[in-house]
Amino acid sequence: MSKVINKAYFEKFSNASLMLLSFEAVMDAIEVISDGAKIREYDETYVGLIGASLALSVLFERQTGNDASVVCGEHLEQERRHLLEGGEPPTYSIPIVGDLLQPHPPEAFDQLSNLQLASASFNYAERVFETISNHSPLALDMAEARVSSLDAVTALRTLVLRLAGGSLTDLAGHVAKITGPSSETLQ
Repeated sequence: MSKVINKAYFEKFSNASLMLLSFEAVMDAIEVISDGAKIREYDETYVGLIGASLALSVLFERQTGNDASVVCGEHLEQERRHLLEGGEPPTYSIPIVGDLLQPHPPEAFDQLSNLQLASASFNYAERVFETISNHSPLALDMAEARVSSLDAVTALRTLVLRLAGGSLTDLAGHVAKITGPSSETLQ
């Protein structure tokens, strides 16, 4: 049974996996050419390069929010105009979508019940764990981990303050009891 290789197929992979796949396909192509062989349409190397192209397209869209083929088409059109009309060379700008991920304001957690706050904090912390576990710590998805981490801490802080009585002074009294000379830690 053969699988269809298209952009949707590559969208399920992490950024690190897509980069490695692309690197391996390019290295395979270099090896084939270095050995004096030719890359033929639909051979293993050709299909690998198609996969690398699709993987890079997915990465480009994740990073910029734009379709790589559309941006390439715009650049080609700019180059054609430059060659026909002369003048200044094109700049080939790449539109980049800004970081859309923002943590929730602390007030967003005020109306949640204690159980909802604990659940929200756990869920956001779980997202951080999954992002870091499924990608390298240097991955592009660290922005999501950062926002989820901030939301986890905010939800947990709101819950702890609420359970302590609602103010930092009340919390300080509880912390003194917890961290006092006779306090125990879980180990």
